[in-house]
Amino acid sequence: PVTLLQAKRTLQESLLTAYSDLTSKLSALRTAVEGMDEASELSAKKAASTNDAAFSATASGSASAGNYSVTVTKLAQATTTAANGVASGSTVVGTASGNFDFTVGGVVKSVAVTTSTTLDNLRDGINALNAGVTATIINDGSTGGTPNKLVLTSNSTGLANAISGISGPGTAGNPTSLTFTESQAAQDASF
Repeated sequence: PVTLLQAKRTLQESLLTAYSDLTSKLSALRTAVEGMDEASELSAKKAASTNDAAFSATASGSASAGNYSVTVTKLAQATTTAANGVASGSTVVGTASGNFDFTVGGVVKSVAVTTSTTLDNLRDGINALNAGVTATIINDGSTGGTPNKLVLTSNSTGLANAISGISGPGTAGNPTSLTFTESQAAQDASF
């Protein structure tokens, strides 16, 4: 009799555990189904990209299902503009006292220039502004004694970061002997 009672008790405990587990799973199912109780929830679309860092997408409920490709037709570019060459970084390029002005992203930036400003000084002054532009001196290897060129490059791509507004040499906005020529225009990406 005791063994029979213990067996019945074990069976009842197993049934109780199974019932409790079933109740828990039904509750989870009810919660999941409640998220689909309206037609708009059943027709929701989801957009996914194979590379979210490069391209992301969203979908509305009226979006057509399918696989879509995106083709980049033009990459974003940063502005690069280079000055005429001088003998070295220590060559004096300042022709008067004033400000060397340039515009980045629509904002005018200025570096003070004097008649003793060298190419190195101008590069360092531009970089000290932390204006979204990097100034470097490039020796292009050209002959004729003037291989060192000051090159300004936007730190970010796109038209919003374009470098512009550099006046001709010896003017109010450019009291130097440098003439700048754009070698790469800023552009936005398109697809």
